[in-house]
Amino acid sequence: MKKISTILPFEYNACDTIALGYVNKSHLKSVWIHLLITLFILLSTSVTSAEYIADNAQLAWLGLGLDSRSGFKKQACVTGRWKKAGDTSVELYYLGSRQTKDTMEQVFGKVKGGVNVIIFSGSVSVSMTSRISENKTTAASTVKLIYNGPNYTLENRYLTPLGQTMVGADPHTVINKCGDVFIYHMDTGGEVYVTAKLHFKSKEAYKKFVTKVKVRVLFVKKTKTYTKEWYDYAEDAVYSINVVTNGGETPKLTQLLNNNPKYCKIENINDCFNTASLLFDYLFGDNGYHQDLSTASMKVLSFDTRRYDHSGHFALNPPNEPYIDPGFKIQEEKIKIKLLEQYDYQQSLQAFYAVESDHEQKEKYAEELTKVEHNLNKLHQATVVCQAASEFAACRIAVDQAMRDLYTVQI
Repeated sequence: MKKISTILPFEYNACDTIALGYVNKSHLKSVWIHLLITLFILLSTSVTSAEYIADNAQLAWLGLGLDSRSGFKKQACVTGRWKKAGDTSVELYYLGSRQTKDTMEQVFGKVKGGVNVIIFSGSVSVSMTSRISENKTTAASTVKLIYNGPNYTLENRYLTPLGQTMVGADPHTVINKCGDVFIYHMDTGGEVYVTAKLHFKSKEAYKKFVTKVKVRVLFVKKTKTYTKEWYDYAEDAVYSINVVTNGGETPKLTQLLNNNPKYCKIENINDCFNTASLLFDYLFGDNGYHQDLSTASMKVLSFDTRRYDHSGHFALNPPNEPYIDPGFKIQEEKIKIKLLEQYDYQQSLQAFYAVESDHEQKEKYAEELTKVEHNLNKLHQATVVCQAASEFAACRIAVDQAMRDLYTVQI
């Protein structure tokens, strides 16, 4: 365990991380109050190495095959009976300020020894990573709420008709059809990230803020008084308060965001603090979010896999791990870097557009946002090609073409 350090509520440094563990939903409000008025405790956390986090995963995926080297989904060669288990619980985390690379492991794919091995894990994950992370022109702080629902396991397993035809087939065919592992277990629930950001127009302005302002307060009460230093270095920035959900959406949450200010100039920052206060009251109050959260609003948050031989289906177990052309990983990194860059541009442009009163300048922001939308579409198209490509060359051609079609964006 790391050395315990103490930090005053809502005052923190860039790399502080607080995990408050599991709390019963009936005690959720008291936990949040405790978070605000007591000292934070810094805890170490570990990464589970056998867990996949995939965009748009469905319970119907239970039993589907998977290529363990790439994460590409295959067909179902085993099936069985779903076993539902687990009690509802809540986890609350204060993530503080996190750089993009520190967020990747939480939002992207399967992690082995700190290295993400999911290939092209999806634009939803990239967008989420950008929206809850700092970058070179934006300071950020995030509170994360995980609402854990039931989990499902595939039991009493047997071969599907496809699986039966794979008995005795050559290993290459088995891997192409069934993969080398199958989806065995799924966890459901909802994740809510409440993120406050300060958007700066230049790297220089951001650097001045993070180096000159010793206490970077982004979540505060409306009555909190900033220092003159804070105002001086944040004067030209735009403050935003927003929510990112991965499952767990409710009509009330959407209504709060639509009906209250999300972007504020520094002189009007209390308007956004009021929005944050309303969000926290709803998310962590006794009669709020946890009562509105329904089974329909939950989704699969993660899933685990199992080798076919561990399930007793030795005929489907290939003698070697599947091969994935290393070029796929190179192309994925190109796509991911550009997607993150474009999503960062999009957020800052949306912030400056929202508070801009000059018509001509507002039009310029709108033009740049149109360029960003074009760039994101091109990158997404290349990602789809790579996810479906059996040969690396098709993926490389799609990525190269997308890169040539990108517009230059300016804030």
